[in-house]
Amino acid sequence: MRSFRSILWQRIAARAGPLRVDALAVHRHLPEITTLGTHRHRFWQALLYLSGRGIQEIGTAGHAVGTGSLVFLPPGHGHAFRRTGPQPALCLVIEFTDPKLARRDPVVRRLTALELGEVRRSLARIARIGDADDPPALLARAGLALTLLESLFRATGWFPSSPGSPVSTLPPPLRRLLESPESDRLDLTDLARRIGQHAETLSRTLRRTTGLTLGQWRNRYRLQRAQTALREKWTIGEAAAAAGFDDQNYFARWFRAQTGVTASVWRRRDPSR
Repeated sequence: MRSFRSILWQRIAARAGPLRVDALAVHRHLPEITTLGTHRHRFWQALLYLSGRGIQEIGTAGHAVGTGSLVFLPPGHGHAFRRTGPQPALCLVIEFTDPKLARRDPVVRRLTALELGEVRRSLARIARIGDADDPPALLARAGLALTLLESLFRATGWFPSSPGSPVSTLPPPLRRLLESPESDRLDLTDLARRIGQHAETLSRTLRRTTGLTLGQWRNRYRLQRAQTALREKWTIGEAAAAAGFDDQNYFARWFRAQTGVTASVWRRRDPSR
């Protein structure tokens, strides 16, 4: 019995040295299916939960997963899933092989809102290419799939940060501070003092690694937190709170300024749902 519906499915067949990406898909679990029994694959599988929540079982261990949870499963590892939330899970699946990764253990971690936003943008670009099989489309899909998998590798720490990446190149102490709840109450000088830098040095670091000012970075991060909440069917007020806004009316004006539409309209039009 089929346990999911494929929203996006692409046969990729892209290579980068010994690594080969065979397929990329976005699956939504069927509403009546609450448990996927233990199964194994002969290839590596990267799973990224775009929405929903549950328990990802790997061998005898159970891991709570939800929006933004990333799971890397080596070949031959038995795994299962049990839904714990009301909504069926929506999951990105990338199938690949790489002999150099054969001895690695399974990985489970949660992406930041920025990392998850980058993934969603890549998926939207792949979806826009569609099923065209002409050489430019095939090359574009292959390139996007390899770039997407690379970003997931970097999120696990398997690859070093790459220059220019707005998500991965922030120094860890700064990244943790910027993504903490208290960050919204700190200005550039306060943030710099917390990590032992001068404000001018911190400003240059932000611009060099993200291409953004502190205000621009915060707007981008807040927007992605709000959009994640809206995808999870939270109310507008809950999305405002998730993005760090106490005033829902101010949030409504801010969201429209960022996206050009209201939060309700954005949720209806969201291409990744």
